[in-house]
Amino acid sequence: MMKEHPLVSIGLPVYNTEKTIVRALDSLLAQRYPNFEIIVSDNASDDKTTEICRKYALKDNRIKFNVNEKNLGISANFQIVYGKAAGNYFMMAGGDDVWKPEFVPTLVKILESDPNVGVALCSVRREYSDGRFEDVIKFDEAHNPNNLSNLQIAAKLLSPKEQIKDLKYNIFMCGLFRWEAIKGLLLSFGDEILTYGDRAFLAPIALGYKFYYVDKELLVKTIYEDPFKKRYPDDEFVQGKKDHKYLRYYLKMIFWIIKSPNIPRESKLFVFVILYYLTYKYLNKLKRNIRKLFYSF
Repeated sequence: MMKEHPLVSIGLPVYNTEKTIVRALDSLLAQRYPNFEIIVSDNASDDKTTEICRKYALKDNRIKFNVNEKNLGISANFQIVYGKAAGNYFMMAGGDDVWKPEFVPTLVKILESDPNVGVALCSVRREYSDGRFEDVIKFDEAHNPNNLSNLQIAAKLLSPKEQIKDLKYNIFMCGLFRWEAIKGLLLSFGDEILTYGDRAFLAPIALGYKFYYVDKELLVKTIYEDPFKKRYPDDEFVQGKKDHKYLRYYLKMIFWIIKSPNIPRESKLFVFVILYYLTYKYLNKLKRNIRKLFYSF
């Protein structure tokens, strides 16, 4: 393959997506980019997802298909597609989303032009599973990651303030990543880092790499009325978010940031942001428990 077209790995972990997987696969295969692989890992679906994906894999050698013998949980399934990726760049895809044909080539061009960019993403249109429009996530000049420092982006990702969370910087989880930007995290934390959510995954990446935003609407993201923990209450992603595990993970991240040679010294100040985040989180929980105790008398 031509040198100017580095391999892009597209991870597609799926579970019971028979109603949307054809649309997702068709839009990924229609990318106007000559060198990509699609790694599908089916988490023991009990609908027609397995059958549909197998048929696609037999017809197109760009698709690598894996079926788990049992449902391993979302984080472990994510780890499987990461482990099979061979590309210079990587993107995580959802079996219910749709990408315009220019998604991959547009973002590859950005990553190729600046080695300091760790992840690039476009504007994202969000729709409910029944097709109802929710919004388009965009970043204006004041909030555009292109104009923010590494430390500012990382801090916004972990900010406990609702007005900051509402800016949706965690949507960059849907972007195209430089493999080098995520390899160190995956080696150090494994699927544990995925258990604690997209913000925990993205924040340390932001300390060492730029986030780049393209003001073009190239992705349609499906959202649901019910949150993931309500739709899949038994998944280890939900079970793993218990307070003591959450605290242990962030303390482990602090030591990783301090020791990491790829994070500039000024960005290591982020450990104080983490401590602030944890203090805020646990003090608020303590206040709620005190109120409950008070009102129970």
